[in-house]
Amino acid sequence: MASQPSSIALYADVPTAFASLNNDSAGKLAALINKDIGSDGFKQSTASLDALLSTISKQVILSSLGHRETIDDYITFTTFVALQINNEAVHTGTILGEGEKPPYKTAVVLPASGPAILGESLAKNLYDEMWSATSRAYTPLDQDDRNKSQEYYYTTSIHATILARAFALADTFRDSLWRDVEDLLVKGLFSGDEQEPGIFIALTAILLGAGKEIKEYIGDEKKGSGKRWLWYDNVRTVPDERWGWKDVVEALKQQPGPLMAGRLPDFVKDDLELVKKHVGDGQVGESWDSEKLAKDAFNWAAIA
Repeated sequence: MASQPSSIALYADVPTAFASLNNDSAGKLAALINKDIGSDGFKQSTASLDALLSTISKQVILSSLGHRETIDDYITFTTFVALQINNEAVHTGTILGEGEKPPYKTAVVLPASGPAILGESLAKNLYDEMWSATSRAYTPLDQDDRNKSQEYYYTTSIHATILARAFALADTFRDSLWRDVEDLLVKGLFSGDEQEPGIFIALTAILLGAGKEIKEYIGDEKKGSGKRWLWYDNVRTVPDERWGWKDVVEALKQQPGPLMAGRLPDFVKDDLELVKKHVGDGQVGESWDSEKLAKDAFNWAAIA
């Protein structure tokens, strides 16, 4: 009997595919996903499938860290992979036991079908990567906020640019990615002062890189849900309050608040002014691509 290729060998195909970004490579990755899902088109969360999806999502992040100007290309490639996933396929997501709470600082994978199966994995991995730079984890300390490294802000700008451009470019991922976008808006705009400093870079990326699409997604409805995220309980203490695009625009005008204004470096505050100009009174301009974000918003960014 011929031996089966190991999962390590299969996952080694992922970075190779991202190095070429061509149709053949996308087809090979999609074939691996479809093979793992199986012919019945129904797949409960399993170690092999989740590891493969996570490897692809993490490769988007890894490739972007070294080539931030071409993040749009990585998103386009990943979308093309996703569009070749069996449309009838269903992934049941992370199954929690009765009364079991979602894990702290990480996201669960929600049920999805077809191309959105990969979108769910990307949403989870981005949420997990961004959490520590966008969410308070201990009592805010003035000096700690002032001492955040440039690498901290740089990495946050990359992760948030991926989220923004994926939301803008990949319709098939948008519902999955909305929970990440909503999380940043709640923590950055609707939870009072003394936010985690990195949230302001994340807001810059999503509102410059996907502001037009966020506005369209929310529409005239108050599609956003929850306010007043409380860090030590990791909950939105006003979970049912709804908000919409106009609320985002008005809340943005008040940022940074008086407590944070003195703690942020000038380049972060300058970025916020760019966002306010771009969003205006709600009309919002065309979303910036990854190259423009790197050159015009995050041109200060370098690993210290």
